[in-house]
Amino acid sequence: VATDPSPRAWGPRIVLDVRCGTGTYMRALARDLGELVGQHAFCEALRRTEVGSFTLGRSHEPDAVTWSDVRDAATLIDEAVPRLTIDAAAIDQVGLGARLPFPADRPELAGAPHLALVDADGSFVAMAEPTTDGTLLQPRSVFVDPPAPRVE
Repeated sequence: VATDPSPRAWGPRIVLDVRCGTGTYMRALARDLGELVGQHAFCEALRRTEVGSFTLGRSHEPDAVTWSDVRDAATLIDEAVPRLTIDAAAIDQVGLGARLPFPADRPELAGAPHLALVDADGSFVAMAEPTTDGTLLQPRSVFVDPPAPRVE
């Protein structure tokens, strides 16, 4: 914690370095700290320096990104999210936004709020949620194109 006592129109400034988990709202933290000392407070700037294994030290400026820097989205998925490998026909269905049957042969996936759908190589296809009755998977964030129309 560092304070900057120089006069400002809105009062003193506090700089915080916070290590926190998912779901922590820094702007709410600023507000709550202000309330604790009887003042209004706000988050003037926010800089995320690390998310999991991704750090600023391993980052690139947008103009400096090359194709060799691009990774499959599957590397961004938290290990706590179960993965389900799907075949080419199911990938085509997901590309169209269709629901898939929940895999009866994978009872360990029951109760998971989200599943990462991946292809046989482990590349990310989509995030899906089980329907309320648990019988189907509804694709939510899809990262494949719909299949090309067949001409007969």
